[in-house]
Amino acid sequence: MVIYNGVDPKEFHPQNRALFREEIRREFGILEEEFLILFVGSGYRRKGLRYLLEAISLLKEEKLLRVLVVAKGKKRPYLRRAARLGVKNRIVFAGERKDLRKFYAACDLFVLPTIYEPFGNVCLETMASGLPLIVSRTSGAAEIVIGGENGLLLENPQDSQELAQKIRLTFDDKFRDRLARNARALAENFTVERNVERTLALYRQTLNCGR
Repeated sequence: MVIYNGVDPKEFHPQNRALFREEIRREFGILEEEFLILFVGSGYRRKGLRYLLEAISLLKEEKLLRVLVVAKGKKRPYLRRAARLGVKNRIVFAGERKDLRKFYAACDLFVLPTIYEPFGNVCLETMASGLPLIVSRTSGAAEIVIGGENGLLLENPQDSQELAQKIRLTFDDKFRDRLARNARALAENFTVERNVERTLALYRQTLNCGR
């Protein structure tokens, strides 16, 4: 039995967009017309921030893009790499924040090109917030994501060309909106209450087997 993490669908909700989108964009000097990509997670190297920067460099002539990085980490090497790629002005480091629901609300897309990730709560929070996501198949969250329906899956997180192509797909407003709606519907099946119920059921089953 696989028991997935749970998320609070009331705290992380698409309605937060109307409440916090303008606030966060104003705090970091991001214009409403800019397509804002969210990256959340400490351990920049393992979670593939490098590959996201490379993908953005391939798209910089196509769209007014910004990347908002929310996590604790050593940003200097990534700022140097962003400068070499010509995208330093497109990267914003917000540091570690507790009010993540506001950041989901402010962004247009969540990207996690992670090399390895068991099952980050951030993916469920993203989906519950009605934010479309791109995540590696090497992430545990890929087990519940159907590519092209409620998210997009990266076959190779180190392939910046593939990542750029997947990001490009989400520039289509109708497609992005459909991903967002389906992501929210999926997240509603993974509540904290359901996680607790399934965990208790497993304990009961284990105890009965031991009798």
